[in-house]
Amino acid sequence: MDNLLTILILLPMTAAVILLLFLRGDDAIAQRNARRLALTATLSTFAVVLFILGHIDLSDPGPQLVEDREWAVGIRYLLAVDGVSLPFLAMITALFPFAVAAEWGADWRVKERMLGLLLAESFAIGALVSADLVLFFLFFQSLALPVFLLVGVFGGAGRARAAREYVATGLAGAALALAAILWMRFEAGGTGMADLARHVFPDAALDLWLFTLPGGVQSLVFLCFSLWLALHLPLFPLHRWAMNAAREGGRSARFLIVVVVAPIALYALLRIVVPLVPAGAALGLPYLAAAALVALFYGALTALLAPDLEQLTLRAALAWMGLLGLAATGANPVSASAVASGVWAYGLAVSGLIFAASFLFDRVRHTDISRIGGVLVRMPMLGVTALVLIASMLALPGTAGFVALLRALVGAGGIDQLLLILLAFLPLIFALMNAYRRVFFGEFMRASLKGAGDLGRREGAILWLLALAVLLLGLAPWLVDPLAIPGAVEMGGADVSVGS
Repeated sequence: MDNLLTILILLPMTAAVILLLFLRGDDAIAQRNARRLALTATLSTFAVVLFILGHIDLSDPGPQLVEDREWAVGIRYLLAVDGVSLPFLAMITALFPFAVAAEWGADWRVKERMLGLLLAESFAIGALVSADLVLFFLFFQSLALPVFLLVGVFGGAGRARAAREYVATGLAGAALALAAILWMRFEAGGTGMADLARHVFPDAALDLWLFTLPGGVQSLVFLCFSLWLALHLPLFPLHRWAMNAAREGGRSARFLIVVVVAPIALYALLRIVVPLVPAGAALGLPYLAAAALVALFYGALTALLAPDLEQLTLRAALAWMGLLGLAATGANPVSASAVASGVWAYGLAVSGLIFAASFLFDRVRHTDISRIGGVLVRMPMLGVTALVLIASMLALPGTAGFVALLRALVGAGGIDQLLLILLAFLPLIFALMNAYRRVFFGEFMRASLKGAGDLGRREGAILWLLALAVLLLGLAPWLVDPLAIPGAVEMGGADVSVGS
């Protein structure tokens, strides 16, 4: 079991290096080899995660499989998995093979597509198993590289500007986070997360020019980290640049921004912001909860105005990330359990809808809701699987989304917060169901669907597996509870709370 987490990071990274150095050209043979190598690497990575789950104590929320080595300038190569990281690690590594398979039909610059996905998986795993704050920072920021590649090369007409803005705003947020990390490093003498959590940082109020800041430097650190992560969750009003990049990017870029980067930012909120600066978190979490609630309403309301299926999916995802962010601020075991199980519901449904919209785009070259109708006639398999995925986004009973929403409601800070969550879901329900009705049951538009056939075996397998997983976790949520509950106990143990 030694070095197992390092092996986990290196599996997709090694495949990426092989792609970069040894696979030449873009002919049919090179494309086939790139696809097969990427799929083998991502499946092998998930197999290692399953091996880890079978050989560690899932009832223990503490760190396991610890790797600790001296690295450089006082930074340690410190890796571990625990009850907080396991749900995120399992979900993200389970979905990467689907992302690779979704790109199987691409016939242009296939190597670059697979390279971006493999690098992203390696960086994502590194971020989730890092037990050193600087190490997490480096891995998480490195995710901007494959996102920039996929948006800049394979995006739409505004891809260049969207990619530049995404990286620029990410670097601005990273500068704030780096300043906070350096202060914590000099204050505590190290950057190991466990050591930082045990260190008592000064929280005396600061007398500033116009006002007194309660919580002192802890409040400033909380603000720096929160702004950094809010850019990636993303939370309103800092959502613009991530959403623009996702809109302009292709399916792989959308997958990375919405299904990989956003959940890792949520994980960082639980792993870094709350436990490391508890005094700052106690003061700042109510404001972060308000921002998450605004994101929930903003995503749900703007979904009503979405002109196409890609933007509809992104805005629904924004609403759901607002819900999970709101649950993350609850700092109690039930709301933390909603986060741990909710990332599965979110990841399965959102990635499925991203792929479904892209498969439709491959056939008709657009996804404008006003220009498509009667799709169910030509594509019944797409219609059925999309309906199941949408049902989970609407948290209907029997789906994984229902379990996550129910736990979020039970763990809500009070009856007012519970009612606001339910109220926010009303426009989301209308937006998704109205779009589904118009696209799949609307007037059959023969010209727009000319020559369009139903899903192929590969595409059908992707969406059916995701749809069945949504139903399975809705009917048998205890399948992921061994991952969710221990981490929920640890996450809910923080001495902070958001009042009702």
